[in-house]
Amino acid sequence: MLPDCILFLIISLLPFKDAARTCILSKRWCHVWRATKNLEFNENFFVKHNEPENDRAIQKQSFIDFMRQWLENYQEPVMDRFFLKFSSPENFWGNVEGWIAFAIQHNVKDLGLDFSDPTWDENNMDVQHVAQFDLPPFVYMLRTLESIHLFSCNFRMPDLINFSALKEVSFGWMELRAKIVKALFENCNMLERLSLKHCWNLDHFYLSGVKPRLKILVLDKCQFENEWVGIEAPNLRFFKYSGVVAAFDLEVGRNMEEADIDFGVEDEFNPFGQYLYNLLETLYTTRVLTVCSYTLQDYDFPFLFNPTEFWVHNVMVYSCLKSSLKVVEVKGFRGKKNEFFLLNYLIQCGRVMERMNINVSSEVDADENMELYKLWLQGAPRGSPSLQISIC
Repeated sequence: MLPDCILFLIISLLPFKDAARTCILSKRWCHVWRATKNLEFNENFFVKHNEPENDRAIQKQSFIDFMRQWLENYQEPVMDRFFLKFSSPENFWGNVEGWIAFAIQHNVKDLGLDFSDPTWDENNMDVQHVAQFDLPPFVYMLRTLESIHLFSCNFRMPDLINFSALKEVSFGWMELRAKIVKALFENCNMLERLSLKHCWNLDHFYLSGVKPRLKILVLDKCQFENEWVGIEAPNLRFFKYSGVVAAFDLEVGRNMEEADIDFGVEDEFNPFGQYLYNLLETLYTTRVLTVCSYTLQDYDFPFLFNPTEFWVHNVMVYSCLKSSLKVVEVKGFRGKKNEFFLLNYLIQCGRVMERMNINVSSEVDADENMELYKLWLQGAPRGSPSLQISIC
């Protein structure tokens, strides 16, 4: 039988919800899981936001009672992570500040506070919601904080940049200026990960001369006044961009492992061929590249390009198709001819491909077209005998 100290370590490596489930194993685990150092309190596990207001109020109170009871019985002197998801906090200011103070008193290393409303439309980039909470002043006293994640939560930038140990920063559902991002990198020398989600009033996004530690960068449906993204990060490993098509100026070196580009919010096709060409050319050394179907549609190319000639009559098989490309993920498939040409080329020429997953766009009538897509896939000649194709 493993000693408690080992079980405490194991339980702290599990997500909070999974740690809670271990209490059904035995009476001993009822004691063990409460020693986790990875705390996550999410009101969505209690509150059903599609139910009547009175029911939601009762559910929210149950969540508050659960948190109070759980924290009152917490015996560990320190914690690694504290995450709180709590919408509409205006009537519970004292409760929320008390929970945050509890985490600070336990010298938390990773602090996450999300006050966004789950009913907000993530795909609507035009709506701006006022931040629902202000970060309490006592949080800025914890200089050893390594990660901070703030969603719909205002903060004081002059104090935030004094967190010299920060390695990871996430901001979401808030107004954010480009000068704040610049100040972060100028003052937080350990910063390795930056994520911005649904931030607005950014003049543009420009990182130049940043410390070489930056490895992960996520820009998710942010609103830029000038649609220009400039990044100089020689050691960047992962880059994700989701939003409108912008002019990209990237200097990312040869260390890039994965890039995910999604222009799914665009509602029409515009002549962005040069922008897309420049972006994909910059990312040519990326080991895993995920792009949305928008990049496969008809648009004005910056050079003479005939999709039929290139994908159908051009029999050249690139080296990656012969030796390394094993998985292809297609997002937002619409059944356009350029998409068919490209996928047919990959299916026929991918010598070592193992899996192709095709996700049909919600804008397509799935019931009407799904069977046609499946028939086409079944009849397409395959270059790899082990290739499995799924479409949903």
